[in-house]
Amino acid sequence: DKLRIAALEATLDAYARNATTSELPTHQMISMSFNELESRATNFIAQIKASNASDLSFEIVEGESAIGGGAAPTSRLRTPLISINHAQRSANQIEELLRQSDPPVIARIEDDRVLLDLRTVAADDETSLTAAVTSLGQ
Repeated sequence: DKLRIAALEATLDAYARNATTSELPTHQMISMSFNELESRATNFIAQIKASNASDLSFEIVEGESAIGGGAAPTSRLRTPLISINHAQRSANQIEELLRQSDPPVIARIEDDRVLLDLRTVAADDETSLTAAVTSLGQ
């Protein structure tokens, strides 16, 4: 339809002008450094701790972000992940509550830990994510 064609045209125009990193969200996310993401994760955790979400505990763990879909599903980038634990809730319960928040938060579970990858979160969406995670501890 016309919307898809317009989006494709804008994307191809950004490639032609070598402006992909500044204009395309996917390129912005892929180009973030480990240190930049780690700083964002540290600030994110500090904001939640300041809200008195005492039942929650956090840890920054090293992991990977899967990059690409059909074209490159096996490409991976080293990424700091935020591990969320709750004093009374299981990882599955935490993940379900996040999914039911508004807007829904998609997390992953590995080794019985809920993991958030800020590489996949636009800076504009961090406030909503902070609110969703903070609500888990209340």
